Amino acid sequence: MTSSRSCDSAAGSILAPVRAMIGTLPPPAVAEIGRALHGKLNAPPTAAERRVKMLDLLARVLDEEPQYPDRLPVIPRKVYDARRSENPSFGPPSARLQERFGSWARACHAAWGLLEDGRSWGKGEPWSRPPRHPKNYEIDEAVASVLKCAAALGHLPSSGEYHGWVLNRRAQARARGESTRPFAHYASVLRLLAPDRSSGNGWRLVVARVFDRDGQPIENQVRENA
Repeated sequence: MTSSRSCDSAAGSILAPVRAMIGTLPPPAVAEIGRALHGKLNAPPTAAERRVKMLDLLARVLDEEPQYPDRLPVIPRKVYDARRSENPSFGPPSARLQERFGSWARACHAAWGLLEDGRSWGKGEPWSRPPRHPKNYEIDEAVASVLKCAAALGHLPSSGEYHGWVLNRRAQARARGESTRPFAHYASVLRLLAPDRSSGNGWRLVVARVFDRDGQPIENQVRENA
């Protein structure tokens, strides 16, 4: 068995030319390389990577099961969930896939032909398409989103903090294959909770209509004031 010390030595030998090259660069160039590497190593998953993570197990199970040539590929949900039970990290539960794609048949069609790089040789599209005209947010949803943000931050959010929090949470939800609905866009919150805004006072109105002077949520008053 190769010792860890031997592995470290081999890795050092391989990296030696790279380190020597970097050592000849001026500090600004080294800093720029560091920023680029940091961004590459910590970048969020690409759309293709998210598709593979979501549908790879379903695609493999579909390949293993015989399919009728005169109908769209499909397997019973219980077959998929049985395979997933061996290791839940292989893919999301069938219920989540069904919700994400609108039906279990659509989820199977999307997974059919999925390639390792996220492309597909089949006619199914390996990604879900949101409705072209999603349902408009309601006032209660806007209030709940603002309250979630305040709870996450531990204080009343500024407009910039809320906007950034919503963008991050929606990105995280999409990466996990979850609904972004609980996180209302900043513009939707202003439209619903501060329709009478003017001269840049929209967010102040939102805060005043969701929280009292002590920073506590105002119960059942938002609809009357908005």
